[in-house]
Amino acid sequence: MNTTELTFQLTEEDISFAKEYAQKHRISVEELLSRYFQHLQRARKESLHRDIEKFSGIVPADIDTERLYKEHVFRKHQ
Repeated sequence: MNTTELTFQLTEEDISFAKEYAQKHRISVEELLSRYFQHLQRARKESLHRDIEKFSGIVPADIDTERLYKEHVFRKHQ
């Protein structure tokens, strides 16, 4: 894997937290950040959270949910 150096500024509190967290989990801060970025990349590729996917398809496709929601909001704020 090709790597490159990245420099950025964080608060002392964030740096202390990252160091303590990494030490507690026996990884480096670099590994901690790398794992977090990998997690973000995976999350971006997934369209919906798996818990939300369980509910997909409950509302029939022929119902105009956007129109119903807008009507509801309109009535609510009259």
